[in-house]
Amino acid sequence: MPELKRVFVRLLVLNLLFIGVGVHHTQAQTGTTRGKEFYISMLPNASSTNDNEFKIYLATLEEANVVVEIPGTDFVQALLMTPNSSFIIDIPQTYFPSEVEVVEQLGIYIQSDAEISAYALNMANATTDGAMILPYASLGDEYMIHSYNVLPPLTSVTPQQFSVLATEDSTIIDITFSATTSIRGTPSVQAGQSIAIELMRGQQMIFNSTADMSGTVVKARPDEDGNCKKIAVFAGHLTTLVGTLQGPDHLYEQMYAVADWGKEYVMVPSETRFTGDLVKVLALENKTSVRAGSIV
Repeated sequence: MPELKRVFVRLLVLNLLFIGVGVHHTQAQTGTTRGKEFYISMLPNASSTNDNEFKIYLATLEEANVVVEIPGTDFVQALLMTPNSSFIIDIPQTYFPSEVEVVEQLGIYIQSDAEISAYALNMANATTDGAMILPYASLGDEYMIHSYNVLPPLTSVTPQQFSVLATEDSTIIDITFSATTSIRGTPSVQAGQSIAIELMRGQQMIFNSTADMSGTVVKARPDEDGNCKKIAVFAGHLTTLVGTLQGPDHLYEQMYAVADWGKEYVMVPSETRFTGDLVKVLALENKTSVRAGSIV
């Protein structure tokens, strides 16, 4: 039997983007989305009326003292959550990202004295998506971007995008791009080119492209003692058409570190999705064979 190779699967349904997590791994998976620390990076959303909102949803099974802050800024919000409760944090537009390929101090940090779950909703008029946020324990130092571009014969006029967020000071990150990036429509980093960026804790940098950025590799260098420096990576699309649907929508999702990719995934078809479910598979290695039912 040939050796199984890891892949990453994303399910796109009605312009919403979800991630499936494999059940077989060559490395141990953290296995939980609950935790006491979280890092969140926002991505720009399309809006012609400046009605963008970014909300963080917190949920807990036990009493929890929670602090939500944007390190290096004056934004901080503390709250006491009662058992079996939820709470919504609204991030002011002052802290929304506005530039690409520029370091911005906009990373959101959540700390709790008890395990909680966190979700993020990036919304504007008729263009919204949400993401389940991974705890710090589930972050890693190497990622491969898994994004989505419109299906031919359509072409994308709005950009795909991804962000990189540092959880420690003096984090050097190497990025090898699968597509040429752009700044306000002008080409910047060429496809196949590698660059290195340095970020302090809570700093993030966003890249975008009208081409498919899937396969872009993002890896943090270890420190002088060889210790891993964890980063958080988010990816999506400003607004795009998924499949044959007629209305564009924002795509926003947190990436899993490649150490948590799997070899087997289970997908449950959506009962009311009359246009069908669209699944995109990304291979980590060359010559990876993928089987979906009877299709290879």
